[in-house]
Amino acid sequence: MKVIRLTYQDTEIEPSVYLLLFFRLAGIYVYERFWGAKNIQTEGLKVSDEDEIHRSSAFCSYDCDIFILENEDNLREYEMRFARQAERAVVLAKGQMSPQAIDYSKVDGEALLRLIIGELSGLHIISPEEQNDLNNLAAIYAANDLMKLTLRAKYFFTANEEPQLSAFRQGYEGVITDLTNYMAVSQCKWGDSKLFYTQYAAINMIYELNCLCARYKRPQVYNRDSLLELCNILEDGMKGFLGDSIEMLKGQIYDDLFFEPNSAYECYVKCCDNDKTYNSYVYFRKGSYWQECNKSWERALKYYMQAVCFYPEYYRAWYKIGLCYMKLGRYKEAIISFENVRKCLLYRIEGKCVRPMEIEHIFKAQIQIANIWEEGGNLRNAIESLKWSERIWDMIQQTSFYQLMCTSPKEQAFYKKKTQENLNIDRVYERLIVLNTMVGNRNEIMYYQNKL
Repeated sequence: MKVIRLTYQDTEIEPSVYLLLFFRLAGIYVYERFWGAKNIQTEGLKVSDEDEIHRSSAFCSYDCDIFILENEDNLREYEMRFARQAERAVVLAKGQMSPQAIDYSKVDGEALLRLIIGELSGLHIISPEEQNDLNNLAAIYAANDLMKLTLRAKYFFTANEEPQLSAFRQGYEGVITDLTNYMAVSQCKWGDSKLFYTQYAAINMIYELNCLCARYKRPQVYNRDSLLELCNILEDGMKGFLGDSIEMLKGQIYDDLFFEPNSAYECYVKCCDNDKTYNSYVYFRKGSYWQECNKSWERALKYYMQAVCFYPEYYRAWYKIGLCYMKLGRYKEAIISFENVRKCLLYRIEGKCVRPMEIEHIFKAQIQIANIWEEGGNLRNAIESLKWSERIWDMIQQTSFYQLMCTSPKEQAFYKKKTQENLNIDRVYERLIVLNTMVGNRNEIMYYQNKL
């Protein structure tokens, strides 16, 4: 299994998102890290008195470094910290900042992928056969505009518009057809010792389409038993080439298509050992198992903590950590954890490029903080927390992320509206009126009454 360490400015949503989704489609794990330090608080956060959270040592068992240089600060940090250890690195830069870098501002998505894949081949990280496989996968990824399709479908699984479901289904089926047709033309059968990335991508897309149908409460398009059988065939035929990617996918199939969390958990356990510290997502899934299926908050907390040790900016895990602390009655730690959701995403907020899912997590985390402060009698802090919910809700109209995920202004307006509808801002205004009444802020009362 190939592992890529991707370092980028977290406000650089393009091409980072494009690269992330492509490599994950192929079963290549991407370990993310960001230029610049974050103000994430971990001191004092514990699972138990004997088990305090700590930052893990840096993960080093990666096959390649990909650096994205967005500005001169990134370039200086790269030259100071990494340039001398760049024998297995690919460097991308906006403009002509570095003579060794690929200028990503002058090429389209597929061309950029081909350049990166060529660099990986030149560094002997992938074989010529893998290069051809990935180049063809890049062509299918670009031709179907799969990044935009994935972003729209994943963020709005619960949207209840039949035309949207039909469009998503048609898009996914087009990708699956292209992938399986390429396998047929190449005379590749499931489990053959070639086209590993294409085979994995096809199964991954089938899983995504079935997930889409399940969350829309529609019949799944493909037989889920056959999908699981294909995973087993690939696992046997590839003989570990894609590492934990297939086992992880099997766990997700059990979780999201069979609704069998115990079987899923067995798969996740197989993906965890001391040598595989990069996979924060598998620990997130294990935490969800103990939280949602067993109501074991301390056990869930242990795995969520592990996830943020490996990936400190994992805002979804921080939100779950906050919920676990609340269930345990540890409200001080809960506030720190919920605040970390916002701190993970401060640069995206400042850069006005937050994603819909990030907006939702910040919005809800700040409401949870307000609940805790209000219960404790600190009404002014509760008001400030709710104002953050208001600010992030207002960001829906300002963030540039909708331009990345949508193809037209009309489509952007549709998805902005859906994001707004998923978050109850009126309830926030109502609570702000009540709390401001209690502390005697007349101007604020009138302001929020007008909002309503």
